[in-house]
Amino acid sequence: IFCQKGISCNMWNEVTIEDVPRLTRLPLQVKCLGVTHGGTYPERTIRPNKLEICFRLYSKRKEGVNYIDGVRYSTRFPHVQIKYPRMEHRFEIDVPLESFYFAYAKDMEDRLREVLPLPSIPIWEIELGERESRLIAELMELMLHSRDYGAADRIDILSLELLEQVVFQFNLNAAHPGYHESKIRAIASYIQFHFRKDIDFDTVAQHHGISRSTLERHWRKYYHMAPGEYLRNLRIHEACRLLRENPRIRINEVSRGLNFRDDAYFCALFRKQVGMTPIAWRDGK
Repeated sequence: IFCQKGISCNMWNEVTIEDVPRLTRLPLQVKCLGVTHGGTYPERTIRPNKLEICFRLYSKRKEGVNYIDGVRYSTRFPHVQIKYPRMEHRFEIDVPLESFYFAYAKDMEDRLREVLPLPSIPIWEIELGERESRLIAELMELMLHSRDYGAADRIDILSLELLEQVVFQFNLNAAHPGYHESKIRAIASYIQFHFRKDIDFDTVAQHHGISRSTLERHWRKYYHMAPGEYLRNLRIHEACRLLRENPRIRINEVSRGLNFRDDAYFCALFRKQVGMTPIAWRDGK
């Protein structure tokens, strides 16, 4: 864990593995990989001495601003940037962020393009689904054992798989503009079938291959309410049905059966949306 001069950080950890012998002869071998957690960077202009693939995972800001060869890019988090050595990169990080990166030797761009159909732009938004999150977590774990037998080979394989996944995402979105709509509709269907259960939107989003922030951003294009409100409306609608069809049912049975956090919250929400208490609704008043 260390900090470069001029950088305020809580954690910046990098491991170099270019000198670690490989067991296999993969065409692309990772030179180094690292993570940052927190910290700020003053404005700087760099021309990298390596081909770095940087995954900016989280920031309190919605977007990050970068100037690459004089072109301004404003990109939502999470996103990935390929820092080509031939390009000039100007950026400033005034709010702490979390990132993960790996890098190849600076002369590996042509070889990388032979392996993957890289986007024409150097930075783009990504979906942190279950697979992408798992790959990043496994690579971070391998950083702790980078000189173990076979670890460097595993890092080479997983890094290329991770890059392949986000490149595939970009090309899929470009070829199929309705990609996000299909994801949102699928999640809505899942909620409709499982609204009685305890639903964690982070888990549901990852299961469908998108991030929570992407879910919330695209959801309102197709539904005029937030995902949480959509879920509550389904539960209140079902509560109305249960109370009318079962005059002897207890309020706490309905509340607990529909996974409201407590009876008082259920009654307050019911009254707000229906205009009367659950008891008055059940009794037909």
